[in-house]
Amino acid sequence: MAAEWHMQELMLQTVADALGPDLLREAAFVGGCTTASLITDAFAREAVRFTEDVDVIVHVLGYGNWQRLLTELRQRGFRESQRMTLSAACACPMR
Repeated sequence: MAAEWHMQELMLQTVADALGPDLLREAAFVGGCTTASLITDAFAREAVRFTEDVDVIVHVLGYGNWQRLLTELRQRGFRESQRMTLSAACACPMR
């Protein structure tokens, strides 16, 4: 389990680095990848189910700002996922 926790930390750090300091200030990491980082008890942390993705929320108002965010994410190496699970009007899965 320690190896899985280390992998989750690496995933979070990789996404944080890719977002860069400006976007990172606007972002909130959520979801299963962050769960173990919130648990201080090592035994309890071992029971956490790990995920294969990193979920990030960025607050954006207006379609123009949404498009600017998508453009900035693409410039930083992110791309739209082919597995769209939510309406693109509310969320845009990116890899």
